[in-house]
Amino acid sequence: FNEGWGQSDTKATVDWMRQADPTRLVDAASGWNEVEGPGLGDFADVHNYEDNSSAFGPLPETFVRLAQLGFDPGARVKVLGEYGGLGYAVNGHEWATHGAWGYGEKTVNRDAEVLATGLEKLLARLLPLVCDGLGAAIYTQWNDVETEVNGLLTYDRHLKLPTEFLQAFSAQVMATWRECSVAAS
Repeated sequence: FNEGWGQSDTKATVDWMRQADPTRLVDAASGWNEVEGPGLGDFADVHNYEDNSSAFGPLPETFVRLAQLGFDPGARVKVLGEYGGLGYAVNGHEWATHGAWGYGEKTVNRDAEVLATGLEKLLARLLPLVCDGLGAAIYTQWNDVETEVNGLLTYDRHLKLPTEFLQAFSAQVMATWRECSVAAS
């Protein structure tokens, strides 16, 4: 279930999934709708945009705050099912010329340097989670969707930043993971 949309009888659904295909990993609740009791599924999946709508605070505190709310990740894989959401609208590459919005601070900028700086700061907040056992982080979102301009690509699939910038971002995540893996062993 994503953010509780259509979520009902989560435990029964997870039980059914496990019976139907015991080899499949199950993400019982992507977002924030954990259910009381032991964690369901294989993932502790949180959406954190670090804004006033989030109970999780800055990215490095995400899973500490989740536990403080009474939902211990336990042995489940820690996942940021959604994070980021930096709004950047590119003139001439928008679905509509009005109504653009972004997650997080909800501010939409029109300067690629502002987006690049925002992503660099986001990366600095993400990396401590990598060393703390983060199993996955999904940036929201891959491409703009109608008036949501959080994408790394525009609505009509033009890159907002050079490929090299995005590759360096990914390489830093992988390098941090390798460093943390070596330090842990």
